[in-house]
Amino acid sequence: NLPQLLIQSYFLSMSVSFSAIAISSIVFSCVSMVVTALGLATDRKLFLNKKVTLVTIKVTGASVTQRQKECGFLKRALRSELSRLLQIHRLSVEIIKPALITDGVLLRFYMYENESTNTIGGARSMDRNQVITDAVNSGAFADIVFGAWQLADAPVTSDPRYEILCEDTNGDQSTQKQVEWTGNTDTKQMQRSMEHAP
Repeated sequence: NLPQLLIQSYFLSMSVSFSAIAISSIVFSCVSMVVTALGLATDRKLFLNKKVTLVTIKVTGASVTQRQKECGFLKRALRSELSRLLQIHRLSVEIIKPALITDGVLLRFYMYENESTNTIGGARSMDRNQVITDAVNSGAFADIVFGAWQLADAPVTSDPRYEILCEDTNGDQSTQKQVEWTGNTDTKQMQRSMEHAP
């Protein structure tokens, strides 16, 4: 928009009389620039993460085994359903490629949390780990996966695990927190994601 604004200003300065169309165009260009700047500021605030958690859940069943490879590409619907379950912005959920296991897959996703994401849906102090665990135990999580992955039969979800990869403990500086982890994870992929994480 900036080059466009410069051209419009030059055209207006060269005109003998003021053009209502040119003035309106300049005004709308300025408004567009302001909106873009505000959008960038909002995105930056959203991704200044205070907590990054890697969540893994076993998803098993005959229908999952038959579509092990396809499940890795069906992310959009699952991401939307998870954000709705967790009352979190959809951009704060990043689904990574599931790990293949004998009777299904290991569903894995990052959950980014900060003050902005914690206020969405009125869930300021929401314990999202507990929400996921409750959904797995009640079968609600299996229903989400069933619909998002378009499976023939309802899968079985179990063994939810949580690893805090990064947590801001003092409000202004992010620190790594090491926790015991026994699940099967792609370490290199996690490291690359953390290096490029906002």
